[in-house]
Amino acid sequence: MIVFSASKASLPEIFQWILSSTASLSLAAKEKNVLRVALEEVVANVVLHAYGYAQGEVKIQCSYGHAYAKWIVIDEGKPFNPLLYLPVAQGGKSQSKVEGGLGLKFIDQAMDELSYRRLCGQNIFTLTKKL
Repeated sequence: MIVFSASKASLPEIFQWILSSTASLSLAAKEKNVLRVALEEVVANVVLHAYGYAQGEVKIQCSYGHAYAKWIVIDEGKPFNPLLYLPVAQGGKSQSKVEGGLGLKFIDQAMDELSYRRLCGQNIFTLTKKL
């Protein structure tokens, strides 16, 4: 697990780490790029919204299996379940439950599985991509 400051100044370093964590995956370049942008969106949301004006950290754990890659993004900011803000299908059309949320829709489309839990004061967002 790697720990970064959840600050705008840390974003270039975090994005570089995300790039390196996706580099060796057995995916087409376009798929890797989509995956990278989705992960960057998750981290940017933590940096911009989790802590308000307080200082905090974002932790990222990456693991690979035979047929999957998994990232776990952890913060101790205010409780936020991103799964509650994903679009829901109604009558064959995807509609957002609230205004905005386009980044979350992109993340949902880029990943094969998403899960969230709040445990011991931490937001734990897990993103899985099948390889």
